[in-house]
Amino acid sequence: MKPQDKSLYHLRSLRDEYLREFLRLDGCGDASEDLCPHCGIRTPFFRCRDCHDGLLYCKECCLELHARNPLHIIDSWDGKLFTRTSLKHLGLRVQFGHAGCGRPRAGHESFVVVDVDYIHEVAVDFCGCERQLESGHERIQLLRYRWFPATHDLPRTAFTFRVLDNFHVQTLKGKTTMYDYYTAQQWK
Repeated sequence: MKPQDKSLYHLRSLRDEYLREFLRLDGCGDASEDLCPHCGIRTPFFRCRDCHDGLLYCKECCLELHARNPLHIIDSWDGKLFTRTSLKHLGLRVQFGHAGCGRPRAGHESFVVVDVDYIHEVAVDFCGCERQLESGHERIQLLRYRWFPATHDLPRTAFTFRVLDNFHVQTLKGKTTMYDYYTAQQWK
C-alpha cells in the first residue's frame, strides 16, 4: 500500500468516526431516558443545545437549571426525535428588579429578545413591590440585566448587550447594514 493510500484510508476511518459521533449527538447520546440526572426522580424529556452536557432533564430541573440562562435553546424528546421548544413554553419567567419580589408585574405577553444566536420570545416580570423605586423603571431593570430596551416606555422588545457588541464589530469590520444583520438573525 502506498503512503497516500494509507492516508486516504485513515481519513475515511476518521470520517466514519465523526459521522457516528454526529449521529450520536443528534440522538440522546449518553443521556438516560429513565431518570433525570439532576433530581433522580422524574422522567427526562428536555435537553439544552447551549449547555455542553447533552443530558436529558425533567421539566422542573430544566427550568431550575436555566433560571439565569433564559435564552438557551431547548429541545423536547418525544421518544423518537427532538423538536425545538422554549423555556417560555416550559413556564420560565424572567424576574427583573430583585430576587423574591413579592408583587411581580408581568411584562408584555410576547416580549422579544434579540440575541446573537436567535430571536427569542420570553415571559418577563418587572418589580412591582415597595422596592420598585430602588429597582428603577422597566427600562432600568432591563439595562441592569444587560438587555437594551427597544423603547423607553413600556418596552416589549430588547437587545442583549452581546448582540449590540456583535453588531458593532460587524459594522466596523464587515460594513454590515442593520437590515442585513437583522435578517440574518431571523433566518436562524
